[in-house]
Amino acid sequence: MKKALHLLRGILIFAAVGLVAAAGFQIYGRLADRQAKAEDGAPLTGASYYALPTSDPQFVWSGDAEDYSASPVSSSGMHLSINADPVFPTGSAKGSLNIENDRNNLYAQVVQIFRDDTGDLIYTSETLEPGEQVAEDALGLVLVAGDYPCTAYFNFIEDNGRIVGTGISQITIHIQS
Repeated sequence: MKKALHLLRGILIFAAVGLVAAAGFQIYGRLADRQAKAEDGAPLTGASYYALPTSDPQFVWSGDAEDYSASPVSSSGMHLSINADPVFPTGSAKGSLNIENDRNNLYAQVVQIFRDDTGDLIYTSETLEPGEQVAEDALGLVLVAGDYPCTAYFNFIEDNGRIVGTGISQITIHIQS
């Protein structure tokens, strides 16, 4: 009887440790996806990412262009592409946004860019169907010369306008004069 209780206690402890470890891996995986960092600890600023559609639009996964080109995206995946460091000669001129809705995407997309320091919406793209792109465009607000860390939100939309997924990319807008 004593041996059986000892064995049962060992099994219960082993199971508890396994559950705690599994929960830790799940939490770590979700945090790593949401707080993707480069090897040097800086936030990823690459130009390409992909995300999965969800019923509650949110950022799901990011990776750099090499990860994307080396890994096929499933039929539910969505590829995002934007210049990570667009340059504008002046605050009212067109700049090198290079936004592209990959031809393999299943949904149209609308890209919105917000300044990180103020939260101001400074750009909204037209609706881009798969295969369409915006090479250059002007911002919706005139900015003075400087560098502006921003977040670009890629909203994937159905024909009825419902957002089915959102991906994000950190970019820095450079206004030369």
